[in-house]
Amino acid sequence: KRSNLESAALSYQKAFQWNSPLEELEGYIERETQFLESVADELGTDIAQVVDVDDWKSNVGILNMLLIWLGFKGCGFDTILHDNRDQGYESDYSEVHLGDNCQAPSF
Repeated sequence: KRSNLESAALSYQKAFQWNSPLEELEGYIERETQFLESVADELGTDIAQVVDVDDWKSNVGILNMLLIWLGFKGCGFDTILHDNRDQGYESDYSEVHLGDNCQAPSF
């Protein structure tokens, strides 16, 4: 999900070289978001979570809550990688450490 439709539309334009008017892209993204939110509502919070990129891109705590929701134990992101910071698409080679006792859920 993207709550900042203008930022999302600008990102789409740059990444996919879409020449559609900004308002058209914003409408497309809004409809896409509404669809994803309706699917998540239908599935329920045990199966689906909607996370706003405009919130988690600068708040590692949101990603850490998702790790708990997914069933990971003793795990936590210490940083967020940004491969497309500032509308660019260059790899972020920062190291991410999830913790010495991180355990994936067993299914």
